[in-house]
Amino acid sequence: MSGETLKNIDDEVQRLEGALRGVAKLEPTVKEQETLVTKTLTLDEVRKELAEWNDPIKAEYDSLLKHKAIEPINREQYQELQRTHDIEVIPGKLVATIKPSFKRKARLVACGNQAITNEDAEVAAGRLCTVSAKSLVSKLKLTLVTPPAITKEVQVCGQEWWLVKGARHGLLESPRDWATYRDATCKTISWKGEAGQQRRMSPTPEPHVWSLEELEKNSKGEKWVVIGNMGVYVDDLLLGPRQHP
Repeated sequence: MSGETLKNIDDEVQRLEGALRGVAKLEPTVKEQETLVTKTLTLDEVRKELAEWNDPIKAEYDSLLKHKAIEPINREQYQELQRTHDIEVIPGKLVATIKPSFKRKARLVACGNQAITNEDAEVAAGRLCTVSAKSLVSKLKLTLVTPPAITKEVQVCGQEWWLVKGARHGLLESPRDWATYRDATCKTISWKGEAGQQRRMSPTPEPHVWSLEELEKNSKGEKWVVIGNMGVYVDDLLLGPRQHP
């Protein structure tokens, strides 16, 4: 084989290697373009890019602490609770998603489907009852969550349990607890309109719908009139103006 032939082969190999390197550089861009809807990842997929998930998992854990949704406890505290309270321990899990902007989002949730349920407990957010079962039994029974193993793999938390202090993704009682808090808060909301008009939110017979009212003043006095409605589902809002005849 001539030297010129060998040189041609070597040039072709280098060209192909350069093309492959170019494809590798484009891969993240291609992935980003393909992420047009929120995608949920498996734990195996997360572990393949574990370093990339450290910050999202830590941000979620820090958020739980900031909002006092959980209280980390060590083994000694756990053993003390066992002696003084009726406790239930359920596993936690990571829900990892990639949003259309290719933003990684981590949720640390409780596996509420593995909790011992009470058939008489009020857990739904759409019922008329305003007292959650969790509030009634909180002095007798405590819920603890075992952190998912991946939180230790990314060194976000150590050997601990999470004492549930507030509403948490996955717990059966959380929708009802959130609805109770939401309703109590909405009743206190008031603001001023563009021209300084007094406005407020007022409950309706439908527990998920609130009236947006404005204080109307005229020579006959003053009264609250409906200027729109707002539907609430967890943290999603649907606003609609009043329809004029």
